[in-house]
Amino acid sequence: MNFFGLCSIFVNLAVCLLISVTPILSQGGTVCSDLFTLIAAGTSSHTPAPLNPKNVYGKSRARFEAIKSSIPQWRDLPIKDLADWTNSELKWKPAPRNEMVDLKEMSAAQIERIEATLRPYTGESDVRSNSGFLGKSEKLLPLLEKDDAIVKQLGLTHQDLAIPILKIRALLERFANQMLVDPYAATYRALILELINQAKPKEAKKVYDSFYDLAYLDFRFYSRKFRASILRTRGTQYSPFGDGVENSSQFIITNLENGKSLVGGFLVADLIERYGFYEGMKSGYRLDPRQILSVFDFLEPSSK
Repeated sequence: MNFFGLCSIFVNLAVCLLISVTPILSQGGTVCSDLFTLIAAGTSSHTPAPLNPKNVYGKSRARFEAIKSSIPQWRDLPIKDLADWTNSELKWKPAPRNEMVDLKEMSAAQIERIEATLRPYTGESDVRSNSGFLGKSEKLLPLLEKDDAIVKQLGLTHQDLAIPILKIRALLERFANQMLVDPYAATYRALILELINQAKPKEAKKVYDSFYDLAYLDFRFYSRKFRASILRTRGTQYSPFGDGVENSSQFIITNLENGKSLVGGFLVADLIERYGFYEGMKSGYRLDPRQILSVFDFLEPSSK
């Protein structure tokens, strides 16, 4: 068979395949034009606008918006509003506050040792993080003071901002058997990898291979619809402050009412609750106080 004969066979096969899958790929009679729109058409109740491939494969934020529109419809599970759960029902309790010795009373040498633990690390350590909790040139005390000022300006406390995330973690553990495995786990892995390792592309494969087991749960929180996806990793990250706290899970929490989302690690929420530490300004895991408030828009100024 000559070259043109082979080409003819492949063309015919492609046409047959397209005809057979068009009902799946299309919605409203329009064939989807790219991967993310294809996923959305198969799972969403609406047809999203065609996406620009340059945005899909370029900036991570554009990819994140595309992914948010691709996940399945919200499931109305028989789970009462998270705001109505008591701490004992969730098997959760607030952590001791200000557990660490006041940093301002520490010597310069002690502060430097803590900062060294917080910075990116390429060796082997149970405490230190390859991506780092703090930028290479960032200083811990000015960072804590800046974030503390932001939180006070919002009229909130660090605990106000951390507790909703920690309660969601407890809820996910409570209903682990009702969580669904996300069909787009590979896409989420790529997203989180990109968000966290933008400055370290050489470590991409190593971090990607550490991710597994992505699942999500739908629930209400102060009458708002939320979806939380949890991504467990092969390994445990320990708190750099030596308090015995550890966690191995990343999350994506989305307020489905306003479309705002948080992407980060549950360990960061523990550090926010205990120390008001949101990670460095250039850290891929940083949770900005204002970003947290935009997702949990039911939070009101604290009277404490």
